[in-house]
Amino acid sequence: MIWERTEEDAEIIKGRVDILLRDGVSRKEAIQIALLNNRMLQASFENIGVAEANLVQVGLLTNPVLDFFFAFPISSANSGGGLCAFISDLWTITASKEVLEKQAQATIRKVGVTVVDTASEAAMAYDEVLYRKASLKLEGENLRILSDIEKRVKVRFGHGFGNEFDVGQAETEYFDQQVAVEDARKALTMADVRLRKALSLPGEHIQFELTDSLELLPENGWDVEELVPLAMENRLDLAFARISVEQAENRLGFEKTQVFRNVGIGGAYEGDFGKGSDNSGGP
Repeated sequence: MIWERTEEDAEIIKGRVDILLRDGVSRKEAIQIALLNNRMLQASFENIGVAEANLVQVGLLTNPVLDFFFAFPISSANSGGGLCAFISDLWTITASKEVLEKQAQATIRKVGVTVVDTASEAAMAYDEVLYRKASLKLEGENLRILSDIEKRVKVRFGHGFGNEFDVGQAETEYFDQQVAVEDARKALTMADVRLRKALSLPGEHIQFELTDSLELLPENGWDVEELVPLAMENRLDLAFARISVEQAENRLGFEKTQVFRNVGIGGAYEGDFGKGSDNSGGP
């Protein structure tokens, strides 16, 4: 996968996709194309960058506040100035970082979910095209057989063998099979559209062949007692949900720090900024 941030990155992605489309596309290559081209996945990479930037930003101290006061009409007397730094950063920054760290982790997990979903959709769309092609081929063979049967029934009927019912039944079966072939052809077209959508291919009709075949999944001896703990431990969407709960708890702690969120300390001076008994300064 490549994070597309510049025009150069876009050209690299396009070049890799063009290479993968040459000489046919395997199931693995289809998944690679989908991961390279998926715009939603690219947008989620941007979310990771934003989350990391926010995490860096929240760790910075608030800039001190510098202010001056000048009396009017213009007079140096009774003027003042001060510099204040926020000591509330000592407790708000830590709480904010905890919230944003969880947010960054949640964003990464969410990107992982998008990656898995993208790869899964590409693989299923690929297999559906293979299935629809095999189905169309089978329906076509059945159509050829029923066409031969219809012709033979009519020949027999013309020679005085059989009856009109046999002819009508043969014609009906042949017609129904023609409909089945058209349905299979439409299903193949829809499957091809689904695959192109999963691979995020452009609007122009890029022609490519699928080089893999349908495969049966290997049997395994897993049972529910084994699969449930495995899923609970490894599913990215569940990990995202757990982190979201932790993030909500950290956000609650952050809100408590906002009771005193703008507490500062600094020095101030008031007077004519010269020698005089009325000049004063202090914290």
